[in-house]
Amino acid sequence: MADTVAIPVSKIRRPRPVPKGRPVDPVAREEIAKLLDGAPLEAQYLIENLHRIQDRYGSLSAAHLNALAELMKLAQTEVYEVATFYHHFDVVKEGEKAPPKITVRVCDTYSCQMAGAAELLEKLPKLRLISQRSVYPHIDVDACTRRGIVVSSNMHAGTPSYSTAELTWALILAAVRRIPQQAAALRAGRWQLGVGTTLRGKTLGIYGYGRIGRVVAGYGRAFGMNVVAWGGPGSLERARADG
Repeated sequence: MADTVAIPVSKIRRPRPVPKGRPVDPVAREEIAKLLDGAPLEAQYLIENLHRIQDRYGSLSAAHLNALAELMKLAQTEVYEVATFYHHFDVVKEGEKAPPKITVRVCDTYSCQMAGAAELLEKLPKLRLISQRSVYPHIDVDACTRRGIVVSSNMHAGTPSYSTAELTWALILAAVRRIPQQAAALRAGRWQLGVGTTLRGKTLGIYGYGRIGRVVAGYGRAFGMNVVAWGGPGSLERARADG
């Protein structure tokens, strides 16, 4: 008969009701519970819930991240690692101040401000060259020419920005295939969450059938999608001409 081994009660590990980590602020716990009421709390929805917090509060505070980890029953280190990996999340560490509200700037570069801004050109008497990698209808080329300023671009008016169209298509593929979520799961030690869905046979809606919209529509047709366009008379005429 085997000897009986007695294990002290103090050595018995009991399952924790929540993952180990820093204490959760009760106010943050209440705010996160209210914000995510009815939202899915499975691990694969971590990024979506981080977006909900970012959209609601403008940043991700340490208190809110801890409360989210508790609610989703994840390790605080895992939540923090995912939140800090993506640059579009504003993570506020303990003791730091939340970032100021973002001011949307329609134009924030010299080349953009030069559309009819003769007074700006007058303040730049030594300016001799404007070099950029996009189309230039936003620059007053005639005003630059009169002042001897060379406007250099690898694209001409009427030429689409293929890089923008390609990035748009990359975002579409990332969304339907859940690439960010799959990558986050892999880093957390889990295998794929699924295979996503296919684009073939689905409908792609394009608002404004301009230079970039036309290229994106071509990508959609190449993937076997049904492409529909919304826009003004000119856009609709171009879309009908392209089929």
